[in-house]
Amino acid sequence: EYNLKSYKQSLQSQISPEFASNVFNPAADFYEKTSNTQPSIISISLLILDILKRHHDIDLISKGGIDYVMGHSLGEFAALVVNDVFKHHPDEILWLVRQRGLLMEQALSHSPDKFKMSALVFPAMNFDDVEVLLKDSLKEVGTVGVANINNPQQIVISGEEKEVDQVVQLIKDKSNIKRRLRVFPLQVTTPFHNPLLESSKIKFNHIIEEKFNIERDQRLKIPILSNLTGKPVYTHGEALDNFIEDFINPVQFKKSIEYVIDESNDDLHFINIGPNASINQNSVTKTDVSKKVSSNTPVGTVEEIKAFVEAYEK
Repeated sequence: EYNLKSYKQSLQSQISPEFASNVFNPAADFYEKTSNTQPSIISISLLILDILKRHHDIDLISKGGIDYVMGHSLGEFAALVVNDVFKHHPDEILWLVRQRGLLMEQALSHSPDKFKMSALVFPAMNFDDVEVLLKDSLKEVGTVGVANINNPQQIVISGEEKEVDQVVQLIKDKSNIKRRLRVFPLQVTTPFHNPLLESSKIKFNHIIEEKFNIERDQRLKIPILSNLTGKPVYTHGEALDNFIEDFINPVQFKKSIEYVIDESNDDLHFINIGPNASINQNSVTKTDVSKKVSSNTPVGTVEEIKAFVEAYEK
């Protein structure tokens, strides 16, 4: 078993003892709030890296031969942390990501509308068709935008609840693949990666500028594949700016994976760290049409940590 004392202490000191208690024994509605989910996900992701380093002498960041780091949506914050973008503020990292969640909640707290996100799932051969249909449909509906382009078989949209449903229906009406198009509402109430969150983006950026000392021209230890562009960034400032812009822009996860695959002549190895590791693993698998990826490992549970350590040491 792993010693989680320092992990619990970080949650207690940076957020609150009550929050730390809920992470391990959550109240029924605890994870319904993104202000609770976000610091929990980040803290667990960083904990896994710390466990690998301290308990198994596996330092993926400094000695792991990693060419790029990337994170899906919030996961990009972890990529910033491991690159020491917030190195002058080690005791405020979880507090900062908590503020990100609170600001997102507050941005729409006075709206009478309800909001949602829906995943559109379809055969890879129809990706271009769905993308064109989406562009046409979004012109007809106000608040809805593309939130994530995860892989060749999945695009997520976000916005006001009724309008998201309207866009889905428009696509079904116009599409010749409606029998193969599946729609899955996500279990969230915040329309992530949508211009509706513009106010939270501005306020988050203000917190960074007022409270955090960022060495903007400092080179990243490992280039980050940006959600905003799907391409690598190399400095602290550019990486942080892109992360903030992604409050209101879609996650180009498919592009990031394709970039690595296209640029590589060697066997590729993806290591997916964090509680959502299997989701990212799935996107890599679906995007790897050229079959360049030799291994694609989730490391998000105790069992997966043990399996990864065993394979790594061979």
